[in-house]
Amino acid sequence: PEFEQRFSTGLRFAAYVDSLNVAAEFPGVRGFGFVERVERADLRVFEAAARAEDAPDFKVKTSGDAPDLYVIRFIFPQTSNRAAFGFDVGSEPRRRAAAERAAATGSPAITARLNLVQDEQNRAGFLYFLPAYRPGAPVDTPEQRREALIGLVYTALIIDELFENLVTTTEGMLDVEVFDGPVVDRESLM
Repeated sequence: PEFEQRFSTGLRFAAYVDSLNVAAEFPGVRGFGFVERVERADLRVFEAAARAEDAPDFKVKTSGDAPDLYVIRFIFPQTSNRAAFGFDVGSEPRRRAAAERAAATGSPAITARLNLVQDEQNRAGFLYFLPAYRPGAPVDTPEQRREALIGLVYTALIIDELFENLVTTTEGMLDVEVFDGPVVDRESLM
C-alpha cells in the first residue's frame, strides 16, 4: 500500500506540473518538488524503494553525518532539474535550517540566498518550503509536527528570473535591488 500510494502521488504530482507552463506562469521558478525526511539508518532501504517505484537510477547525494536527511524525492520538470534529483537539502546548513523551520512551525519557510544545484550559471536563488503532515495527526507542538511530517513541498527560484519581467513591465522606469537580511551591502545583495 505504501508503494502504491507513493508511486501514485508521484505520478499525480508530475502530471500536475506538466500541465503548467512553469516559465510563463511562474517566472523565476525552476520547478516544483517534494522533499522526504529520511533517517540515515534507513537510507539504503529508501534508495531501493525509489528505484523500484519509478527511478531505476535514483541515488541520494549527501554529505555530513546528520542522523536524518531531507532528500529531494520528486522534482518536476525533471529535465531541467536533474542535478537536484536525490539531493539531500539537509546536507547544507542554509537549506537544512529552512527545511527544519518549516517542519517545526507548520509555516512556509525560505532559505537564505544560495546557489541552486540545477542552475549552471550559479546565480542567486533560494528554496521555498511548505510542510506536509499526515492527515489527522496532532500538529500542535514542534515535536508533534516533526513526528507527523510526511515531507516538504518546495520550489526552487532564481532571483534574476523572478524580477526580470518586473523591469520589462515597468519599461525600465523601476530599478530594484533585493537584499537578504537587514544589512544592505554587496554580500547580502540577491
